[in-house]
Amino acid sequence: MRKTISNGLSFVLSNFINALIPFILLPILVSVLSASDYGQLAIFQLIQYGLFGIIGLSGYIVSNRKFFDDACKNDKEKLIYSSFFIALINSIIIFIVFFFVGENASVYIGLETSLVYYAICTGFSLNIIQIFLGQLQVRGNGRTYLLFFIFKFSFELFVSCMSIYIYGTLESRIYSIVITNILFAILAFVLLLKYGYITAINSKPELNSMNELFRSGLLLLPNFIGLAFMSSIDRIVIADKIGVTSVGIFMVAMQFSNALLMLFDAMNKVYYPILSRNLISEDFSRFKDSVRIAYILIAMMIFTGIASCLIVPYILSWFVTPEYNGAKELVLWLIIGQTISGITLILSNYFLHYKDNGTLSMVTVFSGIIHVSLSYTLIQDYGLFGIAISFIASKLFQMMLSVLLITLRYDVPWFLSFSRKK
Repeated sequence: MRKTISNGLSFVLSNFINALIPFILLPILVSVLSASDYGQLAIFQLIQYGLFGIIGLSGYIVSNRKFFDDACKNDKEKLIYSSFFIALINSIIIFIVFFFVGENASVYIGLETSLVYYAICTGFSLNIIQIFLGQLQVRGNGRTYLLFFIFKFSFELFVSCMSIYIYGTLESRIYSIVITNILFAILAFVLLLKYGYITAINSKPELNSMNELFRSGLLLLPNFIGLAFMSSIDRIVIADKIGVTSVGIFMVAMQFSNALLMLFDAMNKVYYPILSRNLISEDFSRFKDSVRIAYILIAMMIFTGIASCLIVPYILSWFVTPEYNGAKELVLWLIIGQTISGITLILSNYFLHYKDNGTLSMVTVFSGIIHVSLSYTLIQDYGLFGIAISFIASKLFQMMLSVLLITLRYDVPWFLSFSRKK
């Protein structure tokens, strides 16, 4: 129990530290960059996140799940190397494709061609980092997880502040992101070797492991693309219907609400190993314990969301210039949506444990369709407020559909007095 609490605090602090960089840099960026430039920075980060999922095919998620499977005890290292290899091959393919369609794609995306190449490098680097962090999570090594984030946070903050102070341009912030992630991807690989999670002797990917990761990753890809699309459609619709300046305003509000989601993600990092171990044991009493813990976490998320609605709008006013005042009216609604997202994170663990990646993707895709439809409809009459409402509605649908499918497929004892069917 003591180790669980310690790891939980480490994950919470790590996510808190990760969220600090946008907050610390926010006053600097909004004073140096125009709302239009800030919107382009948001687009770069969106492309980077999307490429991260496409390049890695969520191989780290499959590797994390396999860690708890005793039948795959001897294949864990092969899965890690296979994850590396898939990410490398996909990065090369995307690089080549973009080389031939770069100019046309850049016009459509709204970023310079060189910045998209940087996003590809960052997407690959993030996969290496995430593989390492995933291994620390499932092995309960919260202390190293926290130290890695502290070191990364300090380095990125220093490089970002220096580059922004010297150059004061959009590119200076982007370069700091790219340099940090490349260097820490190298560090993550070295630490994987040092801790013995991988060895140089077994450095070749294994074909069966690659096939399994590829199949599972393809089933998860619609889920990842759907999540990226749900988080990006806001910016696309806003840029198309209102303008890039409004994208910058929306993203300031979104970054504040994302801090809450990072806290919920930390809670989920603690919960996932507990759930996986309890489900593998096939002990119904432990299965019910997992549900009780889920209820506690959900209650904590709701309480935190309510408290944030009361506090965050006032905190935001300390950070932003008058040009971004519209963000203060949005952040409350986005916090509600992020609270629902946190609850959905808890629920998605069941799909991942039972390898039901296709169902998880289906839920996300349907939610994305609702988000798109509502966004284009509501922005006409309600502007940025309409986008916030569509965000809440799609997340609520995603949560409710997840509860329904989990209950029907896995007989989860939400009512703890019920008996589990065999």
